[in-house]
Amino acid sequence: MSLFLLLAIAVLIIVGCVGALVLAIVHNKPVFLIYFQILYCCTMRFLMTEMHFPSVLRFLPDLVTMVLLVQCVIYFQRARVVTLVKAPLFTVGLFFTLAMVAFVVNAQPIAALIWGTRVVMRFFVFWVSCVFFLQEEDVHRMVRIFFFLTVGNVLAVSFQYLIQGYTFDFVSGLFGTEIGANSEMNVFLVQMFICGMAMYAFSRCSWKFLLAIVGMGLYIAAISELKVVFVELPLVFCVLLLCAGWRPKCGRMLVVGATAIYLAGMLFFIFYPEWEGFLSLSSIQNYIGDMGYAGEGTLNRTTAVPYVFENMLTSPVQWLFGYGLGNADAASFYASEIYQTYSATRYQYFGFAHFLAENGVLGVVTYLSFYVIILAKSLAFKRRDPERAVWYVIGAMSSVLAFFYMFYSQALRVEITYIYMFWLAVPFIVWKDAGRGIPEPCKGRERVDLAV
Repeated sequence: MSLFLLLAIAVLIIVGCVGALVLAIVHNKPVFLIYFQILYCCTMRFLMTEMHFPSVLRFLPDLVTMVLLVQCVIYFQRARVVTLVKAPLFTVGLFFTLAMVAFVVNAQPIAALIWGTRVVMRFFVFWVSCVFFLQEEDVHRMVRIFFFLTVGNVLAVSFQYLIQGYTFDFVSGLFGTEIGANSEMNVFLVQMFICGMAMYAFSRCSWKFLLAIVGMGLYIAAISELKVVFVELPLVFCVLLLCAGWRPKCGRMLVVGATAIYLAGMLFFIFYPEWEGFLSLSSIQNYIGDMGYAGEGTLNRTTAVPYVFENMLTSPVQWLFGYGLGNADAASFYASEIYQTYSATRYQYFGFAHFLAENGVLGVVTYLSFYVIILAKSLAFKRRDPERAVWYVIGAMSSVLAFFYMFYSQALRVEITYIYMFWLAVPFIVWKDAGRGIPEPCKGRERVDLAV
């Protein structure tokens, strides 16, 4: 890429950022930006692969995030709110403090630090934005929006497979036809399963809604070759039992889910007969642990983390702090030395291994502590506000699944994490809107005690 083109892109980004910032501050519409961010991230790859939008628009969510960050600072100062988000943000602050330590001890390039901060920080900013600016009615509205996006994905994957002739990883519906985009589809579907199953368990939706969610999700999984969804759906049910306990409708849900998985499995083998027998225990074990993810000589989901420990984190300092944010990553304009050395192993395909290489043991523990606190807070909210328990359970279930996402793919480092962060914010939004949370800045109310 020429220097002139880089400068032109930089000017475009700066002008767009300033323009969006002025527009957002003048009109004070952070809620609009949040809705835009969610919808755009659900369709961005489709616009670029199918509609041929310029690839520079991948950075548009970053501009929106920058504007939301300014809005959060303004809101925070005016409302003087600390307690509701204090514990989660403490872990975020500690994570980036450790990242600065890694930056110093590794003599890390500043470009790597900037890029790595951008990759991780943007999602925490979005989480705070959702908590600050959304209300419970926005949560209800978003459930409907995601339902219609699911319908859109059914139509899109059908068109891509049956008309355009795409197969395997290239069938990702509204998430485009890029290789690997189905990991974003996977997170989207799991979050819809969580939403539908929790709402049905708490009698907040009909069995028809649940059946539509599960049916559409499994159809998308079958046609998109998302084999893991057939494991994830039972996993979501187990997590529901852990977070909400056995409820009267769980038995019916279990029967419906088992039947749906059986029928979808038959459909999957019609679409991809070469995978027949995959759902057997021996085949799953071989897929997970005995072969490289991208062929011979590459790592997989069970070997990536041990490899990082044994070959990359070879000193006590690296073991504790890693190589530093961005120093095991690559972008279109930048590739770190560590990435160039080890990328052939495909460690970067798995979130846990990637975070470990960059942030070490201390960084990974601190990062995962954010999700642990979301889980603890959600369950505490559930005990104190049983009337809205369904929303707190959704947040709790989502936080538990973070550990699976870290193990399974790189999903928590790409744009689908904006949607995931919305679901993690739901318990805090509802708790706040129930009268126990952040006061509206325009009303000038005193901060209330939110300690849980």
